[in-house]
Amino acid sequence: MTFDELFSRATHRTPFPFQRALALAPDLPEALSAPTGAGKTAAVVLAWLYRRRFAPPEIRRVTPRRLLLCLPMRTLAIQTAGVVTAWLRALDLHDEGPDLDRGDGVGVHLLMGGHEPGAWHLHPERDAVLVGTQDMLLSRALNRGYGQSRFLWPWLYALVTNDCFWIFDEVQLMGIGLATGLQLSAFRRTLGAFGPAHAIFMSATLGREWLATVDHPAPGSVMTLGDEDLATPDLARRRRAAKRLDRTRTAIDKDCKPALAEEVVTGRMGSPDHAYPRHPRGGRGIVGVLSLDDLPRSLRTARHSSGWPAGAPARRAASSVEERALGVPVPRTLNCDSRCLVARPSHDDWHGQVGDGRDPQAWKR
Repeated sequence: MTFDELFSRATHRTPFPFQRALALAPDLPEALSAPTGAGKTAAVVLAWLYRRRFAPPEIRRVTPRRLLLCLPMRTLAIQTAGVVTAWLRALDLHDEGPDLDRGDGVGVHLLMGGHEPGAWHLHPERDAVLVGTQDMLLSRALNRGYGQSRFLWPWLYALVTNDCFWIFDEVQLMGIGLATGLQLSAFRRTLGAFGPAHAIFMSATLGREWLATVDHPAPGSVMTLGDEDLATPDLARRRRAAKRLDRTRTAIDKDCKPALAEEVVTGRMGSPDHAYPRHPRGGRGIVGVLSLDDLPRSLRTARHSSGWPAGAPARRAASSVEERALGVPVPRTLNCDSRCLVARPSHDDWHGQVGDGRDPQAWKR
């Protein structure tokens, strides 16, 4: 199976040139920078799968057995685990179930607080994708496995140190976790590991100087989109997707969130000449809140003040227009007690297929 065939079967899309280049490169880069929505996750996951399972023998021998996707937020980890599982199922390569009884499959294991990742450590000989928050994965790489018995710490340390391909995504949000990951990568390179080991650091806004520590020099180059990528119509549409910012009429202070949500829901956001339409009942909308923590309370207030039906179904949640424009990752889902959840197109719009939020067609399901 060629990489293009694998990618198309998994995602129902044709790979962009940079995604293909990553899969077919003789040597993997240390850093990857591409705009939000360009497909960085698909690039690294499916490139690893191709190189591990379908590439020529000399590439397969140097491709690590375990792929670790290290993320700074729980919502990102949940979302990433879901899409990776869907890709593997589309390829009929997903190994699922408590006993992992498909030895030729690839298991996907979510490591984060409050979630049971399964007995992946009992099968070190099998290919696996570990998706986790940085605290769970890095603690294991430091021989301090959060949420695990002390007797398992050396075992888990060995499994996430040897024969591993680390992907650090959204590194601009990792804080000290980024420096920790860089130092551990430098130690694996200088001290050696059993089996191949590599790391890629990714972000939509990546600076080379971020990737320099005492033992880890800044990479000589960062893989980015090339001219061929920028000329691709699908990717060009994503890069041109509308990202409109409007000044609110609500004064911004610590108690402004309910009023701000009401302003958006009732269509009073923006200047008089460029106001957003009132959110139609039963459709999608936009909520400009400053924090996701208080979103349920803000939405309940807006629902009651704007006459929304109490039984309106829940919708997919995103974050503020400001966060979208700055490229801060937003969650695909959000659990809340509100029975009516206002949502602006977020991940769907990253494909450039929804358009400007002022267009009434963009508010429909």
